Amino acid sequence: MAWWGTVAGGLAQAYPLTTLPERPAFAAWIAEDSEDASVLLIPQQLPQEQGANQDPNASPTENLRICVPVFAQLAPVDDPHPCNSERSHIASSDHVWLQTQFDKASWFAPSLVTLFRESFPNTLEKNLTDLARGKMGMSLPHSAGAKPESYTKEMSWLQGEGLKYVAVDVDRFLEPEMLQIDKVLSHFAVEVRDFDDGTGVRVYRLYEERPERTDAIPKDEFLSPSVTGYSGRVTNVSSVDGVVSLLIESNGERHTCFTRPETGTFHCGGIDSVDAVWVRVNQTLYSVERTDNGDGTELVRAVKAVE
Repeated sequence: MAWWGTVAGGLAQAYPLTTLPERPAFAAWIAEDSEDASVLLIPQQLPQEQGANQDPNASPTENLRICVPVFAQLAPVDDPHPCNSERSHIASSDHVWLQTQFDKASWFAPSLVTLFRESFPNTLEKNLTDLARGKMGMSLPHSAGAKPESYTKEMSWLQGEGLKYVAVDVDRFLEPEMLQIDKVLSHFAVEVRDFDDGTGVRVYRLYEERPERTDAIPKDEFLSPSVTGYSGRVTNVSSVDGVVSLLIESNGERHTCFTRPETGTFHCGGIDSVDAVWVRVNQTLYSVERTDNGDGTELVRAVKAVE
């Protein structure tokens, strides 16, 4: 039985190997730093990247993880088929592989149900990642254009915890969005370097000596009624596997506002009145029920898919 289990389960077969690239120059430069610090990669995940690079005429079995875009398009495969434009030897594992190359801690959010999601302030990461929507022809949330000063508390906490480097995949952003990233990160950086790895990487070094630790920002700080805009929480989509956002109609205009995946909370700045709201999961819109919390925020519940 043991022999049959080994054969039937494929355990007797050699594990498939993949070609790994040489250590990128930006990762080697970061690895030279002996401090036990950490690195943040931007963008963390391209919006709806699971289907963005796949052949629409391909069979479902071909639309696999091999088509997931990788950071800076490192380690490209000569023949991208069955993907539309890019394919890599390290598809779906680029962030983990890069972590072994710069020999530093990092942060990413793989969709593994066996991992515990630890909540912490991630407005900086979310807003900078959202800027990648522009090159994909998608609208940008208002929060993505926040001023550098609005990140001061979060950045102080992150630096105190050891965030020393932010590496940006430059080619994933249009020029105006890259200017916004540079405006935000240069405000805090002590050094900026460009590298020719892949399609181009820009690295921001955030401090010379690690600042003292500060208290983490309270999870609900951005829900304070003193903050202008439309704030609240979507109550029933926290377990949905997809991108959750709000479509808000205000003064004859429509705005997109994203929720925090771990809590469903949202803050949509620059909106002074709300005429209508829908919840969007990926590309599907849902009608909603809204409940006033009495403190300037709302609870929003997705109800029914609409055309």
